[in-house]
Amino acid sequence: HHGSLSKDARIDVEDRFKSGEIDGLVCTSSMELGIDVGRVDHVVQYNSPREVTRILQRVGRAGHSRDAVSEGTIVTDHPDDTLEALAIARRATAGEVETAGIHHGSLDVLANQIVGVVMDREDGVDARAAYELVTSAYPFRALAPTQFREVVRELDGNRVVWLDEERDRIETSGGTWQYFYQNLSMIPDEETYEVHDISSRRQIGTLDERFVVNFAEPGETFIQRGEMWRINDIDEEESEVNVAPIEDPAGEVPSWTGQEIPVPQGVAREVGEMRSVAAPQFAGGAPPETVASEFTARYPTDEHTAQVGIEQIRRHADTEHPVPTADRLVVEGRGREIVLNCPHGHEVNRTLGRLLSALIGQRTGSSVGMEADPYRIEMEVPSRTDPGTVIQILEETDPAHVEALLELALKNSDTLKFTLAHVAAKFGALKRYDADRRFGGDRLLAALEDTPVFDEAVREVFHTQLAV
Repeated sequence: HHGSLSKDARIDVEDRFKSGEIDGLVCTSSMELGIDVGRVDHVVQYNSPREVTRILQRVGRAGHSRDAVSEGTIVTDHPDDTLEALAIARRATAGEVETAGIHHGSLDVLANQIVGVVMDREDGVDARAAYELVTSAYPFRALAPTQFREVVRELDGNRVVWLDEERDRIETSGGTWQYFYQNLSMIPDEETYEVHDISSRRQIGTLDERFVVNFAEPGETFIQRGEMWRINDIDEEESEVNVAPIEDPAGEVPSWTGQEIPVPQGVAREVGEMRSVAAPQFAGGAPPETVASEFTARYPTDEHTAQVGIEQIRRHADTEHPVPTADRLVVEGRGREIVLNCPHGHEVNRTLGRLLSALIGQRTGSSVGMEADPYRIEMEVPSRTDPGTVIQILEETDPAHVEALLELALKNSDTLKFTLAHVAAKFGALKRYDADRRFGGDRLLAALEDTPVFDEAVREVFHTQLAV
């Protein structure tokens, strides 16, 4: 059961599972929400669920009857995954669930609500009264009058509302109703691209716009329907991606295998703390079973699983090299590759990776390749850049300047351009600037850089993808 199946196929499988015709079901996250099958008594999660909320939601599919207890098991196949799953299982049983982050003062939401307030009154609304109404809501309690005014003026410039400066009133315009009914939801509308096999001329699936904008280029490879494909070309007008099958995938490494669920900083740091517990004991000659017993006392696991999870720490300790922990960042270098081992989660590592790659690029005048996961940052750097350079940048960069530096680094990123397009739609600005789907030539960015639309796009990237 997965999202790429047709709706009819998914419903058929669900009905057979509910009726008892099928005793077990292998599925993706497509079955984790809104599914109530009373006969499910156990859930097996393959590999780390990445977040406490995920494992609670998924294991919660079991035990849907009075007085029943939801039960589940996490199965892992890699030491990082094992330690991460232990941390998540402990947090789940202790009720340490991730908190939802509120996006305070979201300007695209504000724009949408201003239009709604204006539509609710036939003769418009006093701007001051609208501001007081908006700031009575908790997420907008700290909104400055100047920010409110800038958003209203942007809407006025986009002909979504009309601002009467003399009377200080906001009224409907010719485009108000069309805008509002095109933007009833704040969930971004994403286009779907059809994927066509150029050898058979048949459609093999679809890709969402985010994938195409941020990843898809001729020559890149990816997996779909269990097979590997290489992108031949992208037809923007027809919203099609033309691909060719890879004849011998044995030697190929896919460039993209899907979007990962981000691992929170707290979970990754707990993995780092486990290393702090195990490494000194191994360095002092403690046997694996002794170290493992400390883990079984704290985490819901058995001795064998604990030993498998800490085996990598034991091997690392045997080399007498420093072990990266929650409080120790280890920098390694070989040739043009530099790796920062830092267990701080996806968002922190993405933020640190973007910052470092931008500052190294600024120093050398060359681009820097960067990939980040919850436990390390890998960079492909120009020659003559060594780990000492990275350490120097970390020590010399003023934390007060990080936000401004990241904003500069984001300006050339597809991530910001993609977010900017969706924010611009909520301000009614896309029609005005007539940006193309992939925003080539940075036209949208250049047109909106000094507007609240740009400010909100940057804030949204900071809020959803980075830890600033």
